[in-house]
Amino acid sequence: FPDHPAPLVGPDETSAVRTIAFDVKRWPGKLYLGLQVSGDPDFHTPLVAYDLDINGLPVGSPRAFQLGASSPQKGSSPARVCGDLAFHPKQPILYAVGDGFLGFALFSLDSNGEPVIGREWPKVYYTSDNNGKASVRTTTDGNQLCLGTYQKIEIISLVRQTLSQPSGAQAVGLPELINESLYKSYKSYNLLVNGYVQLTAADNAVYYV
Repeated sequence: FPDHPAPLVGPDETSAVRTIAFDVKRWPGKLYLGLQVSGDPDFHTPLVAYDLDINGLPVGSPRAFQLGASSPQKGSSPARVCGDLAFHPKQPILYAVGDGFLGFALFSLDSNGEPVIGREWPKVYYTSDNNGKASVRTTTDGNQLCLGTYQKIEIISLVRQTLSQPSGAQAVGLPELINESLYKSYKSYNLLVNGYVQLTAADNAVYYV
């Protein structure tokens, strides 16, 4: 199966699938790929969505999506690599990160699991760490987003105050900002590891290599 709707255009262009994601309970008919393409400086759609038939096989043509600008600096080029994907466990949100992408993208998913593209989506957030992100996971309760970057783990709250819940707070899947670059709840941890951090998360623990 092709991993992108556009064919490779030159003898030096190569494509590699960096990550695969699916949620068989909520969107059994959808498969997501994160790509890295080399040899094409104009490539900037590294997230790919495929439809699946009842046997789990890809059908139809894949769709490709941009993650957003690689950095918050004005005029920065679009992110070119999607290295990891994660779903929010309670909200229809897909998170995407990649090499050279100094933040993370949030895609809202419709009832069929298709990324919503419009004026407000995808949303892109950046962190104070000036490195790309190698991995992304939410805690299993959906309250925190965990990012693996160079020799560091970043943790961002996904809980916002709301009047619709008796507790006054809800895991909405979106970080809460004080301003465009400062999160209301953000923590980072330096690690004694050589290189970029790969991680997974539970409610009260983050496991990494």
